[in-house]
Amino acid sequence: MAGHNLFPQPVAVVDIETTGKDSPKTDRVVELAAVVLDEGGRVVREFVTLVNPERDVGPTWLHGVTARDVLYAPVFAEIAPTFVDWLDGIGVWAAHNASFDKWMLEGEFGRLDASVPEIQFFCTMRPFGHVKLADCCEQCAVAPPRVGHSALEDARATARLLVAMTKRNPDLREQLRPLAPINWPAFDASGRSLCTRDESRAKQRSAPCLLFNIVTQLAHRVSAPTDDAANIAYLAMLNRAVADLVVDDLEAHELHLAAVRLGLGGENVRQLHDQYLHEVLAYALSDGFVSDIERTELHKLAMLLGHPDDSIDRLIVDSQAALGGGRPRTGLYSTPDPGLVGKTVCFTGDLNAAIQGKRIDKDRAGQLAVKQGLLVDDAVTKKRLDLLVVADEYTQSAKREKAEKWGIPVIAEPVFWRRIGVHVD
Repeated sequence: MAGHNLFPQPVAVVDIETTGKDSPKTDRVVELAAVVLDEGGRVVREFVTLVNPERDVGPTWLHGVTARDVLYAPVFAEIAPTFVDWLDGIGVWAAHNASFDKWMLEGEFGRLDASVPEIQFFCTMRPFGHVKLADCCEQCAVAPPRVGHSALEDARATARLLVAMTKRNPDLREQLRPLAPINWPAFDASGRSLCTRDESRAKQRSAPCLLFNIVTQLAHRVSAPTDDAANIAYLAMLNRAVADLVVDDLEAHELHLAAVRLGLGGENVRQLHDQYLHEVLAYALSDGFVSDIERTELHKLAMLLGHPDDSIDRLIVDSQAALGGGRPRTGLYSTPDPGLVGKTVCFTGDLNAAIQGKRIDKDRAGQLAVKQGLLVDDAVTKKRLDLLVVADEYTQSAKREKAEKWGIPVIAEPVFWRRIGVHVD
């Protein structure tokens, strides 16, 4: 019976994660989710997808979405038709901080030359003041998001909050009546399959390991003792190839050619790859523990070199006793790589490292770099810049694009801090 219904009609509860909160002119949606509740407050369907923002993903440390995650995701134009069809006929939407979600969605639809029709938005935050979703859930005795800043988890929690609020205050039902039927614009863009975080990461795990392929390609070559010069030359090339914690087809091909030129066999190359990984591990363990950002670098290196995902954790445990007796690092700094001293560096993306629990922003990063003998520039310029540091190795930022166009070396943030001798959490 209608009298027992919680809502006058179905409600779509929406949540988004974005590259930032400055403006929809510059910031983009990186994840979009919606939960539809029927009149009784029951979940009847859910929608969620990552969205490729075609720019830097912003604060990964906050929303957990990496640049590599969105490489496998559709752009907004490709999911807009599916999103609109999925919500067709639902005239009332709810969101936590609804004005922001509405603002950002209007920006995304505006890029498609399509205006968002008038929709009744109910904000679950407004009755509480400017209060976080988890705190509002606590006040209403409902389960908070299991993972903060996941669009689907936040949408589910907001839906639970909306149900609890309406049960406490039945007068809210009147605020959930639609203004009018929604007339969505037609979209020329063809739809594309949605892509969740789990689906994206499964694709990442199945991606080919190009460095490990070198070992396989050279397996027919007889491994023999090689001179130090050949080993040093190959390790130097490997160091440059993995500096951004990404190895592309060209880099893998050049390493393969170098191995052939230097007379290295498959077993030689495998041993050099393992030696490189162990040298980075030894540095990380030289003070008796592995920081979060060091562990990040080690995991990514292990993956690049063809090791199983959990192998580096076993290596850390197995190596702690043997390497723990090394000379401990003291203080914040150690000797930087002399090859970087005097170079001009630029940073792109929201940095992930911290010192004593305080996240490093770009101003602090510049100060640390200068302390270690580098110069800092805010822009990527062909003549002045020597090195671009990326907070996420798969970033699609304009700075990354310019650096690659002009042949400016790119280095990942964890590698950079190690190379310049700054000890971060």
